[in-house]
Amino acid sequence: MNVFYRGVPNPVEISVPGVSSDKLDVRITGGHSIKPDGETFIVNPGAGADASIEVTATLPDGTKKSLPGREFRVKRIPDPSPRFAGKSPSDKTITKVLLENAPSVGALMENFDFDVVVKVKRFQRNRNQGWHVCRTEQQHKHGDREHERTLPLRGSRICRVH
Repeated sequence: MNVFYRGVPNPVEISVPGVSSDKLDVRITGGHSIKPDGETFIVNPGAGADASIEVTATLPDGTKKSLPGREFRVKRIPDPSPRFAGKSPSDKTITKVLLENAPSVGALMENFDFDVVVKVKRFQRNRNQGWHVCRTEQQHKHGDREHERTLPLRGSRICRVH
């Protein structure tokens, strides 16, 4: 089963052999939206957990043919993984040299298929508990357009200085 992610435009290629894309009537169920974007379509998922894309093609002789729907799951974007001085949350220690030369706190989308760049807008340091990223901003590109979204990074620990 295929997956759409909330918060990013999901490009979908839909084609019917012998029929141009302007002769396709493409609909999506589950409270989501789909819009043509050149030769592809962009799905912007809503609140529903499932979606079905249904296509009706106008054939060259003018008749209409409905094709079977295609089912999709809808999921939220995974949380970014925080980074500090090249260290991930699972790294328990950091050297003083790395700490002093670290440029900034960062975040990374690991194992995510979309081109999303995450920028840390704010973070908080607590002496007893290490580093925590409070809020991040993610950017992704689709074609010539760039999109931004702010999201929380749920108490993800970066590292503790030893």
